[in-house]
Amino acid sequence: MAIPSPSAGLLGVLLAALSGFAAAEERVALVIGIGAYQNLSPLGNPVGDAGAVAASLRGHGFEVFERYDLARGDFLNALEDFRRLSDEADVALVYYAGHGMEIAGRNILAPVDTEVSCEPKEARRTVEVEDLFEALGHAPNQIVLLDACRDDPFPQCASRGARSGGGFRGLQRVVEADTSLLIANATLSGQLAADGEAGGHSPFAQALLARFATDSAAPFRDMLDRTARDVRSLTNGSQVPEIITQGGAPGICLDADCDAATVDQSPAPPPPPPAQTAARDAPDDKAAYEAAVAVGSCGALEAFHNAFPNSFYAALARERAVTACAAPPAPVPQQQAAVAPQPAERGGESGFIFPDSDVRRLGPHDLAGLSASELRVARNEIFARRGRFFKSADLDAHFRQYSWYRPHSWEPRLNAVETYNVGLIQAEENRR
Repeated sequence: MAIPSPSAGLLGVLLAALSGFAAAEERVALVIGIGAYQNLSPLGNPVGDAGAVAASLRGHGFEVFERYDLARGDFLNALEDFRRLSDEADVALVYYAGHGMEIAGRNILAPVDTEVSCEPKEARRTVEVEDLFEALGHAPNQIVLLDACRDDPFPQCASRGARSGGGFRGLQRVVEADTSLLIANATLSGQLAADGEAGGHSPFAQALLARFATDSAAPFRDMLDRTARDVRSLTNGSQVPEIITQGGAPGICLDADCDAATVDQSPAPPPPPPAQTAARDAPDDKAAYEAAVAVGSCGALEAFHNAFPNSFYAALARERAVTACAAPPAPVPQQQAAVAPQPAERGGESGFIFPDSDVRRLGPHDLAGLSASELRVARNEIFARRGRFFKSADLDAHFRQYSWYRPHSWEPRLNAVETYNVGLIQAEENRR
């Protein structure tokens, strides 16, 4: 379901305020993730892919605007709004994750309300890729990252033939004389790109995020070439990204300070934590709410409410959280119905307070006997299991004593059970 946009008047006020800020920053990015399709094959990972890319870009100094599960009208509005900002920027970047296809010579992106017909294969309520290019405005350095063509968009068609919905063909734009355009397409023209394992990232997003962390001082073209090589390796050659340069490669890097030297291929040190800001503007606030709704869990909605207590969306998030937090846990298998739930064995060589918190929803009875410090460890061991770095010295020292702890990310992905358990433990900590 598409999330309604704020009123035109409010949006105008927000854009007016943000235009001056974007001009000062001079590096802007629009990140779009669409997965909850109404009439096409739903995709599990675009929203998570887009959220992770947005966080990384923001950490590298971009002013980022995130949009999720957009209907066609909202999609076009987002592109139009972003063009006003990119016209004043030195660098304008757009990342799109979702369905994309080439039909009858047209390269199109699929908003959440796109409709298709089978004979002949047609699509309605779409957005032209050219519209996305136009959103880059007059920025002298333009970058487009397309993680699209991720699955068969015609699931209801009895005969799909050669699956003409896959891939983009002839991606190009006539750029201005003083403009450099760099396009990274997740796969070669006419091919499909993998969505990745459920709850993870697509191969393209996975490789891109890794290069963002290690090659941020390399020229953008070099970094994307390495990303393409990584995707090919990850997929055993079944997916090969296409990197296109027009007007010469932009002489920029992900970081503001660009080192043109070849990046050392030795293991990189831990990436810096995502940038923290004392106050967030309304569009980031809205994007965070959209992301929390997309996840839909008790923990995600509670986290939004705690992070943005004065937000326009705080009351809505709280109302949704009441429903989500009251949802019953997953049903107990029949053969265990008569057995009272027991907390898993704690401690031991692994050091886990809850060794099974990645596969079992905890309950109040599990938390009842824990101290405040034990609750904190129990919550953070969920992230530690997924390889999270910790800024708190005591947590870092605690988890590094165990061989299973192998940190590699500041923002690891949690599955639905882990997200629920984090929210449950956090709520208990807040009550104490």
